Amino acid sequence: MNDVYYDPDPTVRLANWHALARQHISADLCLRLARNGFSELAAELMRQRGDNIT
Repeated sequence: MNDVYYDPDPTVRLANWHALARQHISADLCLRLARNGFSELAAELMRQRGDNIT
């Protein structure tokens, strides 16, 4: 299970997956998404990364 603790509760598993995904989302990926018409998705991913966007 990689470095994420497996919990039988699906809500906890989803939270763990989101935390792991946030660690691996790069700023470059967000910029590429924004340039290719996915600006709303890119903005949400950047918010989840903790980037300060305006």
